Amino acid sequence: MCTPPVKNILGPLAPLATTVSAILAERLAVTLSRPSDQRRTFQSKCKCADCASVATFKASPTERQWTLKAAEHRRRHVESAVGGSDVDRETLRLGSPHALRLTKNTASSDRRVAEHARDRAAIAALSAF
Repeated sequence: MCTPPVKNILGPLAPLATTVSAILAERLAVTLSRPSDQRRTFQSKCKCADCASVATFKASPTERQWTLKAAEHRRRHVESAVGGSDVDRETLRLGSPHALRLTKNTASSDRRVAEHARDRAAIAALSAF
């Protein structure tokens, strides 16, 4: 028994596979790099003093940690404003008021690297057809 031609294997899905391959190739053309310094993006609609301090911290090329010693409602506000934007959040329960420590990380860069690896695997799998 002979192997059917590639067109017959994919049948009506061939145009979709071609489109997906083109999209993956375009994504893989982007060169990835780790952040060269500690700068991180931060966009917030809030203009309060605490959020302004976070913005300054996130824009700093050298500062890796920032601590806010404040009442719970202020700490929670900053936590919600920061969201998941490349910072680890930790509440330090020493003394009163407690403190919120933000530490910059490379989570979004790590996600892009993982996506890139999945894209490479997907395009390799599609190329097998």
